[in-house]
Amino acid sequence: MPSSEPDGGNGAAQDEGTVRRTFEGVASQPWLDALPEQLDEAYGEYDALETGTVPVVDRAAFELALVEVASNLVEHPPPEIPVHVTIDLALGASELRAVIVDDAPRAEIDLSQVSMPSVDAESGRGLALAVASLTEFTHDAGAGGESGNRWTLVRRPVVD
Repeated sequence: MPSSEPDGGNGAAQDEGTVRRTFEGVASQPWLDALPEQLDEAYGEYDALETGTVPVVDRAAFELALVEVASNLVEHPPPEIPVHVTIDLALGASELRAVIVDDAPRAEIDLSQVSMPSVDAESGRGLALAVASLTEFTHDAGAGGESGNRWTLVRRPVVD
């Protein structure tokens, strides 16, 4: 559930044409299902500022990447471990950014080695789609100490 404190640290805030929101929760299917609607609400706030536009293709690519990374937090941790997640979102004309911090077991992954699986594979496309959809994508294992991860997703719209 997003926080509504307009202080820039938790919740919704707007500064210099950027909308910032923080979403916190426990990774679960209902949490994952709510992300696109929460992102749409944040885009609605951004659009109301009338400070610029973000092309639909960039919004779609960013949302795809965000949902794919978030879905991994639902699908991959051991089921007996609740995973707490905070998503700090910043939407602006020059950049769409999400920083996802979780307390899941460390994901030892090298994003530079992620590739699309074969067409017959039933899974394994999520991070490859995120890598392909983003301008910048980083992962820091152990961001919360011994466990936890920090995922930074950035999409910079292409200006013609």
